[in-house]
Amino acid sequence: MIFLILLLLVVGWLTYVSRLTEQNDRACNLNVEQIASSSPLQRVLDDYSAEHNVGLQATVIFPDGNQWDGSSGSASRNG
Repeated sequence: MIFLILLLLVVGWLTYVSRLTEQNDRACNLNVEQIASSSPLQRVLDDYSAEHNVGLQATVIFPDGNQWDGSSGSASRNG
């Protein structure tokens, strides 16, 4: 019984990883500069980063399973 539960957990995890990999592979075919400059989500990150002088990174997963990743600003370990 425990073996079956572990097997199901591993299969579920591998399915999840496979799905994320497919989404990332599709995203790699897009022009990153066009996405960053046209995304309202990126503009929000850029504005907040500039206003508060911080580095940001965000991931948004939409209900349909699509994913958006963005970053803005920079981070310093000395600050």
